Amino acid sequence: MAALVGVVVAGSWPLYIWLAVAPAALGVARTEIASWGDRHVQPLWYYWSFFAFTGLWALVSLASLVVPYARPRAGRFIPYLVALGWVGVGLVLLSLVPEKKERYMLPLMPPLALLVAGLLRYWETAGTSSTGLKAIDKRLVRGGVWS
Repeated sequence: MAALVGVVVAGSWPLYIWLAVAPAALGVARTEIASWGDRHVQPLWYYWSFFAFTGLWALVSLASLVVPYARPRAGRFIPYLVALGWVGVGLVLLSLVPEKKERYMLPLMPPLALLVAGLLRYWETAGTSSTGLKAIDKRLVRGGVWS
């Protein structure tokens, strides 16, 4: 029953557009389709500066993407491969679309935040344990503080 109500409510908007303002909607759609090849067209590698947009967390976010380093550490606290796959597939798909804007990368921020949180959680727990942090972890923590 809930699915039926959802379909009726979701289908009401396209039905209204089709019945009430079809010519105007068609004109807008044609303009937008034509502009995809003209406006904001960037090269395929445009989003690879994505990691710079993480700002203060750039070093930690890059470290969280290095699978041999981060998977054994962050994987204890988060679904590492799921979050990494989300970032990777999202970045590839966004790179394939010709029209690119920085705000289109917003869907990549939640999984990147998960990756960073997993690594930070590892550093927190390892720093308070009897074994402590390894040398590379200490360097990354210090680098993150100074960045």
